[in-house]
Formats: sequence, structure tokens, C-alpha cells
Amino acid sequence: MLKPIVEKNLSNINHIEHGFFTRDGGVSSGVFESLNLNANPEKGENIENVKKNLDLIRNYFNSNADILKLEQKSENKVITITDRSQIYKSYEVDAIVTNLPNFVIGISTADCVPILLCDRKKNIIAACHAGWRGAVNGIIENTLSEMKKLGANDIVAALGAHLR
Repeated sequence: MLKPIVEKNLSNINHIEHGFFTRDGGVSSGVFESLNLNANPEKGENIENVKKNLDLIRNYFNSNADILKLEQKSENKVITITDRSQIYKSYEVDAIVTNLPNFVIGISTADCVPILLCDRKKNIIAACHAGWRGAVNGIIENTLSEMKKLGANDIVAALGAHLR
């Protein structure tokens, strides 16, 4: 069973659901035990387990929505998704911004800081992977800038669990 961490300052915003998921509750085993979301066949994890774990997240949100998870590079690049055709591509960036409804976005972190952002009134959300390199090089500022380009002006953020 998935038990994500839910932040109070995002919970009272009606147009979004969110959660910072831990490793608990997934189907992966061995060094990837349990809710692993990154396939690594060389080390024994396979894409089928990752797909099942992503389905668990979909089910948690009672959704059949598309999920877009990034291939993070610990840089300062942001992708803005405004068209459903963009969902089915792979992006090597550290943050995603979107105004699409019924859409799940996500990032993976270990010791880096996961940041979820949304506009309180408009349907604009973001997920940001803030490692030290990205933070120093402006990933948070770039994410906010992209949100503002879509019309966000009342942005709230929540930091997820991280190493320090």
C-alpha cells in the first residue's frame, strides 16, 4: 500500500492532488525494493516492475491519466508541456511545468530536493528536481519563470523529503 507524504500547503488546493512517494508499497525486489520507478536491466530491475509501480501511483490517484517522468540531469533545464502530444516523449531535464488537466507529473530523487509547485487558482503545476548543481544554476528560478509564462502569479511550493 502506498503511503505518500502529503503537504498541508498543497492539500487545501482543490484542483490538484499530490504526494511525495517513498520506496514503500511497490513490487520491485532486491536492491530496487519496493516502489522503484527507474528501469535498470544491467542491475536486475526490469521495465515491467517499473510499469507496475507506475500503475500503483495511477491507482492511488484513482486515475488512468498519463504519467510523465523525467530523465533528470542535475542541470537547470525545464520542459513546459501544453499539448498532449508532448507527453509521450522522453525529456532529459530537471523540471516539468504543465497546465494540462488529468495529467500526472513526477521526478525521482535520492539526496536531491523534490519540489512541487502550483498556482493556487490556475491549473498550472510543476515538479522540480533540485540537486545542488541545478539549484546553483537556477533550476528553481527557471521553473518559476516557465510557470509565469503560462500565467501563474499565485504560486505555492512544497519541499519533499531529502538528505539534508
